[in-house]
Amino acid sequence: MGKGVAVPHVKHPAAKNVIGAVGLSAEGIDFSSLDEQPVYSVILLISPTDNPDKHLQAMENVFKHLQKERFRSS
Repeated sequence: MGKGVAVPHVKHPAAKNVIGAVGLSAEGIDFSSLDEQPVYSVILLISPTDNPDKHLQAMENVFKHLQKERFRSS
């Protein structure tokens, strides 16, 4: 995504609901981001395979908030 944030996401048959986890790195991680800058926040999303709408809704919600500098910095 850039701006110091990465959002890896996957659908997995063991997931019953959308699951999210946040990881932070003070030093930054080389995540091959679009802007070639280190990543300091990783938001992992895991969704059930049988409900693609929930996966898309979760992604939309995360990206909507990540557009806001105040959200990213907190």
